[in-house]
Amino acid sequence: MQNLPILCCLVLVGCVGTLEQDYASFEPGGPTPPAGDGSGSDDGLAAAKQMFDTTVFPILSARCAGCHGEAASGFVAADPADGWDLATSDPTLVGTFAPTTAPILMKVKPSHRGVTYTADEESKITAWLSMELDLRDTQEPTTPPPMTTTPPPTVGCDTAVATTTSGRHNPGQACLNCHSSAGGETPFTIGGTLYKGANGTTPIVGATIHLVDANGKDIPLVTAVNGNFWTTQAVVFPVTVKASRCPDTLAMVAPVTAAGGNCNMGGCHVAGARVYLP
Repeated sequence: MQNLPILCCLVLVGCVGTLEQDYASFEPGGPTPPAGDGSGSDDGLAAAKQMFDTTVFPILSARCAGCHGEAASGFVAADPADGWDLATSDPTLVGTFAPTTAPILMKVKPSHRGVTYTADEESKITAWLSMELDLRDTQEPTTPPPMTTTPPPTVGCDTAVATTTSGRHNPGQACLNCHSSAGGETPFTIGGTLYKGANGTTPIVGATIHLVDANGKDIPLVTAVNGNFWTTQAVVFPVTVKASRCPDTLAMVAPVTAAGGNCNMGGCHVAGARVYLP
């Protein structure tokens, strides 16, 4: 389940989302962009805005909007006219605008949930960040801070649950493809599989997946012997998600929308970008 990395679906931390854990989507709680509030009111930033609108926004729309669109409380605006304002006000995307540390580059360079930039796209994003940095009269840090590769753990954790529930079948596959009114099986509202590591193939047994819906209802799900988790309960989207088994807890960076409940579907928590705990 898009950055747990849960669910693009769920990005633990799924789709977010974490761009996550899942994940995240980048670095929640990071430094606030300096000297400019992203309101577009500073005429001195007009050139940077124009560069973003023409070169960077199309890249974000193509590469990131699936999991990090504005509807999912992400940084890719639904209306291109609002794109620069939303992006530059989000430190989890731009950091301090330094090209060597900005999550928009650093998070994706090693490949983020199967997404990578072309050399041309990377060059355009670097040029835009450099212009923002110059116009905002800030200085690039001489020693880049270490990048985190997973969202920070939530304080507290759930004790492992002894379970013999098998989870039946098809771990890692898109549950709701079958478990829906169209699929003919018992409909799930959310379903996925928890693994050890985003690239892992070993399921985590007896962890607790917390689904907290828009009304604040917490639905705890215990992962089965094959790592599967699911619920038939009605939920009010968007849903926030975290996975926990002591000593680890990871929360999905972006909330899950109704379209993201099928955690393991293509483009979300597939091989290499699983719902996971360390």
